[in-house]
Amino acid sequence: MSARLSGNGPRDGLGAEKRQRLRVAVLLASDLAACLLAWVIAVALSAWAGRFEWSAFVPLSTLGGTVFTLMSLLVLGALAFNGQYVKRSAFWEETRVIWRYALTAALVNFALNFLVQVSYTRTVQVLAWLFIMVNMPIGRLVAREVMIRAGWWKRQALMVGDGDNARHAARTLSAERHMGIELVTSIEHAAPARAVVQAARDHDCEIIVIALDDGAAAQLTQLTATLHERAFEVLVVPALRGLPVEGIQPVHFFSDDLLFLRVQHRLLSFSARLLKRSFDVVASTFLLVALAPLMAWVAWRIWRADGGPVIYTHAR
Repeated sequence: MSARLSGNGPRDGLGAEKRQRLRVAVLLASDLAACLLAWVIAVALSAWAGRFEWSAFVPLSTLGGTVFTLMSLLVLGALAFNGQYVKRSAFWEETRVIWRYALTAALVNFALNFLVQVSYTRTVQVLAWLFIMVNMPIGRLVAREVMIRAGWWKRQALMVGDGDNARHAARTLSAERHMGIELVTSIEHAAPARAVVQAARDHDCEIIVIALDDGAAAQLTQLTATLHERAFEVLVVPALRGLPVEGIQPVHFFSDDLLFLRVQHRLLSFSARLLKRSFDVVASTFLLVALAPLMAWVAWRIWRADGGPVIYTHAR
């Protein structure tokens, strides 16, 4: 049994492959524009401060700009290799990947600048990479919004499951609007694989989300294998509610079909505990010093109002 959830399918008349090529082209253009804009803003700010020439707006006109361009292209290549122009990710997960690659490229750029002096000022390089880390996530948001309005971004999906896990997955996908996964129909968990395939084809679904509850491991295995053979993109939502999924790491075993989930404890190492304790001490000391005038003013107002002691204790 299936239920229609939404009727906002693609209405642009384009095929799935053409929409996919358009999506990749728009995201790539957005990232290229973000890199170029980051360099232009960095040069403008540095030139306004008297630390760079206004004529260096074109990145390839200077050695430092050429190195920055090459490192930016390496970042885009790493994003493409990671699948960031094809697969759908939540905003902060995508931003984390972008920041990781951009920070790595920035460190290499700074090292080259230190070793061979590709640029006589570090200001432009630092500002350019900082603006890349801001521009690229924002540019991708804008690009996706444009594609949503044009009908190019959303992909129709079918939900397999009718329990709490499926309802939670549906709410999450609906909240992550820019992932572009639109649930248009659902089917109960006991439906056979051929019924799932037929329902997906009837509703032009490209993605099938399997969100079964506990105790359906055998059905999940059979259903996933069947759908994978039929060239559907399959998203499996395991029933992990209650586990701290942030920071969980999968551990694969090539010799067996087994997956471990390693739950990280970030304070197990001495260095992590030392860093946290140092931050707590420094931050609390800074806040005490910064807020001391305000606390003194409050104490003076209390004393002036009733003449009584400012600090007092009472029995519980």
